[in-house]
Amino acid sequence: MGRWCLPDGLIDGGLCFLQTDPSGLQIFHMLSHPPPGQGGASLLVDSFYTASILSQLHPAAYNTLSNLPVPTHASGSKGTLLKPHPMPVFQHDKITGELAQVRWNNEDRGILGGQNTGFGTEQIEAWYDAARKWEEAVRSSDSEYWVQLKPGMMVIIDNWRVMHGRSGFSGERRMCGAYVGRDEWRSRLEVLKRRFENEKTTKPDDALVDPAEADKWRDGW
Repeated sequence: MGRWCLPDGLIDGGLCFLQTDPSGLQIFHMLSHPPPGQGGASLLVDSFYTASILSQLHPAAYNTLSNLPVPTHASGSKGTLLKPHPMPVFQHDKITGELAQVRWNNEDRGILGGQNTGFGTEQIEAWYDAARKWEEAVRSSDSEYWVQLKPGMMVIIDNWRVMHGRSGFSGERRMCGAYVGRDEWRSRLEVLKRRFENEKTTKPDDALVDPAEADKWRDGW
């Protein structure tokens, strides 16, 4: 888990995206935004929903964004030069074929055709055409969900699925947050699901068993 606490505007949100294995959850906690400060509404987009629309309306564009690897990089922070392996925008489960992850960040995209991605001229043109169609879907009013955070409010998002942004604001806001690894939170989720399922099916005789001893082996970590 990684944590941060900074005045809003100094947050380097790209680092959670620019990783070979991006964080599974992102947490945003609004600490303060005193008067006369205004604005700064948070924008959330379900990229899986938007991708499903793109696949129906523009299947060729969806296929392009699923197959052509895109280079990314970040070098704006002192001592940082991230250049993960190029990957397509849409990542699919190797077994089920279902969409598993969306990687989209205009600010940190590298040069198409660079880093040995093997892009040809026609592929580059097809990729930009697909990207325009994707942006149109992402920015449609049907895809956007806006919420105004107030001090004390927290938002937790699936970083592999939910894209985020914010509107401009005045005054000084202070935010803190954290990144949680995908394996860690999926593990905890499965543990809790099993625990509550077991509690629903517990028999009266089971009450004689020491819960601490039973939990030690039942759920994992």
